[in-house]
Amino acid sequence: MSDAYDLSEAAQTAVFNLAEEVKQRAARRLIHRLQRISASGMYGDDYRHRSLWDEFCHEQQNGPYFDEGVWDETLEGLLQAEVERLTPGEFEIVWLASVPEVEDLKTAPRVQADVRREMRAALAAIASTRDLERFEVWE
Repeated sequence: MSDAYDLSEAAQTAVFNLAEEVKQRAARRLIHRLQRISASGMYGDDYRHRSLWDEFCHEQQNGPYFDEGVWDETLEGLLQAEVERLTPGEFEIVWLASVPEVEDLKTAPRVQADVRREMRAALAAIASTRDLERFEVWE
């Protein structure tokens, strides 16, 4: 029985852990931005949402109510701004953690859409667990 250190496995774990930290930091910034945008009222009088963040959480937990394109359009610019804030190293880490098996990492294209998708998934995960009971109207 060997207690040999597996550098490859440790490096992969480190990449995923660091990518998660970067995505969580970006998600917190996105939440901050969404909290500062007034609610659109798209869910009617049954809810007292104060911000777009409240409505996004509602959609993640109870939707889809609308075509996904509505939220794509709303979030695209915010997600792109977050991608552009990343250092080259942060971008690479998040991208590496997002790619499926590829033949050659050196030549695989670094696609911003992959990184945006990862950031949106992190945002959606937080939104799907938020307690929204206080926004419901029980009249």
